Amino acid sequence: MGFFSILFKMFSGTAVYLQLLEQRLLKAVFHLILLALLMGIIAATIHSCQATPVIENTCDQLFSQIGGLDYSQEKGIRTKLNPESAQSYILTDEFRFDYCPGKTLSQEMIRKWNTPFGLLCMDRGFLFWCENYAGKGKDHFLLVPMPLDLNQQATEVIRTDISRDEIYTYAAEKFTMKPGEKLHLVKLLGDKEGIVSQLTGTFWFIVLMATIFFALLIAAGTVLICGILQYLWTKGINEHKLSFSQILVSLIYLTFVPLIIATLYSCTMIGGITPQIVFYIFFFLLDMIVSRKIQKHLNPPQDSLPGNED
Repeated sequence: MGFFSILFKMFSGTAVYLQLLEQRLLKAVFHLILLALLMGIIAATIHSCQATPVIENTCDQLFSQIGGLDYSQEKGIRTKLNPESAQSYILTDEFRFDYCPGKTLSQEMIRKWNTPFGLLCMDRGFLFWCENYAGKGKDHFLLVPMPLDLNQQATEVIRTDISRDEIYTYAAEKFTMKPGEKLHLVKLLGDKEGIVSQLTGTFWFIVLMATIFFALLIAAGTVLICGILQYLWTKGINEHKLSFSQILVSLIYLTFVPLIIATLYSCTMIGGITPQIVFYIFFFLLDMIVSRKIQKHLNPPQDSLPGNED
């Protein structure tokens, strides 16, 4: 049964879950990964459309303060106003901008960051960061380097679970111009429009990765815990029952509809209930309905068995 065919049948009734019991475990896992990717693309696209006006407005505020950006091979990035002085701006409750030319970046500055997102501008490019990535907690960051130099672009990678002190060490070493050094400015971000485009693309990618991570983590945890409990619960029961592999397959597919609903809910900007809670509510409701259906399928009532009719 194909992936999209399964999704369609899941929203048309619960009978499909009986058919899915015969699916191989590896195929079910593959379908879960496909669903996580699909939900990531949908969530990232919706959130990016919602965030683009905010990013544009934020950049308008920023450029009214710094006057714009200049680029050169010898100095890298410089603001048009006060180009040699460190500057910091709290643009929204969630986003800040820090400009640190030369050796003006300090550990104390990074330790004072108190917004969940920010952009650090230095000689060699930009560093986009966000705190509490994937639920790791305060003072854990995801860092997306955006260097201007072509050679550096080929070597930089996104860094996860990085501390404030590690951000300082990395930024000071990799994004500060050294004496006599020149940049290969092959492709510039341009002015405001280029930065808006870069930030929007970076935001899209972060939401994509976070959604995939959330979907796989919550589904895997739920399937393993519920699978083991269900297997132990039915182990001593003397009746037809699912094998452990079938239990896992059924639980994997039971996460699909709750994951879709939780992902779409996360795009509605409604507060009060987290997507995790939404997922668990729909998962356990669906689990009760489908488990009852599977139980009746495996152990039909005696009066419905052949030969028991008058």
